[in-house]
Amino acid sequence: MASGKSQYLIKPPAWWQLPFAPALVWQGTLGRCQLCRLNPCTTIQKTDPQTDTHQHWFNRLGFLCAACDASVDWQAATFRLNLANGDTIDVVASAAYTYPYERVMTRYKNQHNLTQLLPLVHAVRKLAPPPNCHTHNSVILPVPTTTKRLRERGFDALGWLSVYLSFHWQIPLFTGLARHERKRQQGLSREARLTNVKQAFYFHARPQARHVILFDDVVTTGATLQAIIEDNRLADGKHRLYARGVLHGV
Repeated sequence: MASGKSQYLIKPPAWWQLPFAPALVWQGTLGRCQLCRLNPCTTIQKTDPQTDTHQHWFNRLGFLCAACDASVDWQAATFRLNLANGDTIDVVASAAYTYPYERVMTRYKNQHNLTQLLPLVHAVRKLAPPPNCHTHNSVILPVPTTTKRLRERGFDALGWLSVYLSFHWQIPLFTGLARHERKRQQGLSREARLTNVKQAFYFHARPQARHVILFDDVVTTGATLQAIIEDNRLADGKHRLYARGVLHGV
């Protein structure tokens, strides 16, 4: 791979390279649920399907109790994205953008409450990689934010979650996608969202992997994912495309 492209390819990190890894280890050792703050966490067992990809001890640290985990309808929030060329992509989200995760995501992204990272890491772990995707043939392509928004927040909200997903799946990140400054998507209709993201994304370098997994924190109508794919001609037959999100908004 050419050096200009390899600079955007980030291999899966070691556990100690994850954002706030010591804090997560400490919290996992304490074992207090990060949603109800009352019950002890449930340790994830090696036989759990969500650890089949990467059975590292860090992935078995629990952040939710059994009751809070059972209260969320995991991976039920899916929908189909129809592309202009007739192709379809199944979008899979870890959970719906409803209570309690709506509050968690709002506090994390808008209120910059970094303690909410722990229940979000728990949600990221619920995502299974697409079939036949692994470290040698796939990349995770996070939806980029703008420089202005990064300055406002002071941290890359989706970037951190993407790093955890890369560790969990052991699939590299590809960061060659960039974004022009536009209005926020939140609160816009589907038509307005499509217009707002038209030609909003561009590649510094294109991914070379066969499987490309687009990843966003909140997927609502799929307009952003559709714009990335169609405006940059990703659905050109060279890649197999997938889409995953932490939450599915309505």
